[in-house]
Amino acid sequence: MHIFLIFLLFVLLVAPVTAVPGCHGGRDKDHRRQENCTAAGFTGVPTGLEPATKVLLFPQNLFSSLSWSSFQIFTEIYEIDLTGNKSNRPSSRVDPSSAPILPSLSVLRLGSNRLTSLPDGSFSACPALTELYLEGNAVVSLSDNTFSGLSKLEILDLSYNRIQVLPQLMLQPLAVIETLYIEYNKVLTMPDGWFDPKEEVPYLFLSANPWACSCSLGYLRGYLDEYEYNVYVRDGPIFTTDPLSVVCDSPRRHKATAATTTAGDDSVTGRFRSVRGAGVFCFWLFAGCFLLCLAAAAAILATVARMLFWYRREGGVEEERGGTEGVYRNTMYRVMSKEEEVGGRKVMEECQVSGRKGGEWGRKGGEWGIPGSATAMPWGVAPPPEGEAAQ
Repeated sequence: MHIFLIFLLFVLLVAPVTAVPGCHGGRDKDHRRQENCTAAGFTGVPTGLEPATKVLLFPQNLFSSLSWSSFQIFTEIYEIDLTGNKSNRPSSRVDPSSAPILPSLSVLRLGSNRLTSLPDGSFSACPALTELYLEGNAVVSLSDNTFSGLSKLEILDLSYNRIQVLPQLMLQPLAVIETLYIEYNKVLTMPDGWFDPKEEVPYLFLSANPWACSCSLGYLRGYLDEYEYNVYVRDGPIFTTDPLSVVCDSPRRHKATAATTTAGDDSVTGRFRSVRGAGVFCFWLFAGCFLLCLAAAAAILATVARMLFWYRREGGVEEERGGTEGVYRNTMYRVMSKEEEVGGRKVMEECQVSGRKGGEWGRKGGEWGIPGSATAMPWGVAPPPEGEAAQ
């Protein structure tokens, strides 16, 4: 009898105690304290749950909105699962918050909750999120700031929604994103530079969207060429690499064709690459013309410089001491050269002939010279004797 009482007391002490009907305590796979309140008909977080609980499971209940403050008593909360809540309201909502109300929350599951929109800062209340599941809702549009503040997010599931446009800066806050599910939406194009600043996303799911394979899809086409082995499809828990899963829906001639294999004027391998190639060609054409003009200008300057040098050396006018002696110097240089070659008589005859033709050679002051020159017969050219000059 005593042994039975002791055993009963032991069972009562160590058995999990659940203070809330419909919830069952326990541990998750990582041995975190857990409360499982699946399909218990709750419209909000019930009172009486242990504040030290780290995992709260509320799938298939009747929550109509996600109020962050209702989870604030769980100071060490790690995961919240609100999948498949079907309230009487036509749609559910997420109440944005500017304050980090749940700083320890890492995993949030909101799949199949009839969500139609996600306002700016929808998840700023939980900046430590690493996994966010929003699959199976009715979200039509997102904004650049929908996921602001989620710098630690690694997994984002947006599959099976009605998203038509991917905001240009939507991924900017998600610096460490590794897995992105966008399949089964209504996305037509991907903005240029959409994956910046994290260019490579290791696990990317893009299938089952009505992609328009025109030049507007050029960025995605280039991305697929470079990171084709990062594109996957999934069958339950099984992931398979399949870059051909991104299939064109328009134009008609490319319908049901993989985006990576399309070609033509309207395809990304046509217009996108041709426009890009034309830009490169124009750049190099301009550069070539510019260099050619520089070379021509340099050649002209060199030619002018050589002509000036030749002119100054051979017969250019040199101004010195207020006089002009370039012509005289050139003349006397030739006279001196001729004198050395044939002798003084013939040289003087040439000078006399030149004087008669318009030059001037005379005897002044008992010296032979050229009028206007500083000295008679300069540069060492001596006049011939008077007797020979008279002949």
